Amino acid sequence: MQPLILVTGGIQSGKSQIAERYAQFHCRSPLMIAPTRHAEMTTRINRSVRDSAERWSTIDQPLDLPTTLRNSHQKTKVVDCLSVWLSNVLGEHPEQLTAAIADLMTALAEQSAPTVLVTSESSLDAIGDNPLNQQHTEAIGLLNQTIGKQATAVIYCVAGLPQWLKGDPLF
Repeated sequence: MQPLILVTGGIQSGKSQIAERYAQFHCRSPLMIAPTRHAEMTTRINRSVRDSAERWSTIDQPLDLPTTLRNSHQKTKVVDCLSVWLSNVLGEHPEQLTAAIADLMTALAEQSAPTVLVTSESSLDAIGDNPLNQQHTEAIGLLNQTIGKQATAVIYCVAGLPQWLKGDPLF
């Protein structure tokens, strides 16, 4: 099994930079998969990789993340961010959430190159009274736990500093 790295933390904790650093350390031209539809998030991702843009390829894929992973299984990649992908699935196809997560887990197991997944840590947020917010918080918590069990490394990021929860330090 190729390395599967889960990088989690709070909003703006530095987790994206840690994920990118790992990918660049292990690959000359990594792939950034951004499951976003929001111009602001795309701008943040582009700014994040602009210093080495000639080395990075990017794909915006808001919903069909498993297929994108399968189509790029031989390339070191960063998925930034699972929380956004999960929001997209819940917003457009909530009835397909369980199947989408199962398909994602299958696609991750099929990878023949390192995969770094960025996600938000659900335990840092209060669960609001909005039913969709509650569903998202519960779903991302379970998804993070599922991936964390399968991952070769889990990194928790605080103030830009990586804390290895599982696996040996990677760089």
